[in-house]
Amino acid sequence: MLAKWSKLLLVLVILLLLFPAAFALEENELQTDCLYYFYGKECVDCDQSSASLLALQIKYPNLRLEKYEVYRDFKNFQMMQAYFEAYGIEENSGSIPVVFSKGSYLIGSKAITSLVEESVKSNDNPACPELSAGQTAVGILGQGQPPNVLKTLTFSLVTRHALQNMFVPGMLALLLVLLAILAATKSKEEIVKTSASYVAGIFVAYFLFGLGLLSFFYDSQLHYFFYKIVGFVALFFGLAGVQSFFTAWELVMPALVRTQIKDVMQYVLSPIGVFVLGLVGGMFTLAGVGQSFYLLRDLFIGNFMRGIVLPLMIYYIAVAMLIFIGLAAVFHLLRSMMEHAVETQEASSDAKRERWRKHYQKVLTFCVRSTLFVLGIVLVFV
Repeated sequence: MLAKWSKLLLVLVILLLLFPAAFALEENELQTDCLYYFYGKECVDCDQSSASLLALQIKYPNLRLEKYEVYRDFKNFQMMQAYFEAYGIEENSGSIPVVFSKGSYLIGSKAITSLVEESVKSNDNPACPELSAGQTAVGILGQGQPPNVLKTLTFSLVTRHALQNMFVPGMLALLLVLLAILAATKSKEEIVKTSASYVAGIFVAYFLFGLGLLSFFYDSQLHYFFYKIVGFVALFFGLAGVQSFFTAWELVMPALVRTQIKDVMQYVLSPIGVFVLGLVGGMFTLAGVGQSFYLLRDLFIGNFMRGIVLPLMIYYIAVAMLIFIGLAAVFHLLRSMMEHAVETQEASSDAKRERWRKHYQKVLTFCVRSTLFVLGIVLVFV
């Protein structure tokens, strides 16, 4: 008899334990609310709210949660703006993350994480949010991030990222290539033409990438191998040039080989050849672009306010090109100083002036080779 009562008591205890769980499960399954969630990929505050909504969706499996990314998708951004207007939210008050439900809204990560579950429980209307004008809506206006991604791309931020882009290893490798090209020029006018062609090639590579092309070259491995190879070549030629300045050492080549190399270099150092060098070299450095530029690229591809995005993109590239323009200006100044020093030798004969010119050219070449050697070491061991 005692054993029978013990079994009956055990069954009652198990039923009492299972009943709340079953009731809670049934209650959770009854939650069929519809939520529209707007967030941004670069939105710092959105990570916490996204995690809370994911947990809520797991807890209420029948909950309908529609997610819309607004920083890179212009259609989603326009939809969010339409809901702000329909729900009577002023332009200055609208921000992300934001959750819309039928007749209510929550703006800001703190409001969403702390109130969204209670909002779901208290809402008796499972219908999705509507865009009908003049509807009555209540909500919480919390702190959030700007709903328009372009407001996060401040002028100072784009400038800072462009300046940082100037000193990535790939750009330094391009700088060494330009320095070697300038060392082969023979006049100030040639310096200007050569530099302009080279910078134009790099500019075109970056601009095409910004338009959504050349995605294949956005590879850190290609970037790595490019600047390492340039670094080794610069290290070798820099060391050879420094040694030849102090000794009579000279690389001896057969006359035929020397002639062929001269013909090739004549084409490479032409305006078209230098442009191609800049274009190809620029392609291999695309993996070093800053976050701002890559975001602008995504916005342009997504047709997000291209009238604003394109000028910002061009400005970024122009700032990044300043390092090459600066090198060309310094080299032009040194060449001008050298020519002026030769011309001031008034009492000297033409032969002595020629010797002075060769001396200054040798010193300039030594400076170039020394720079190639030092920066080559940096690129090789960076």
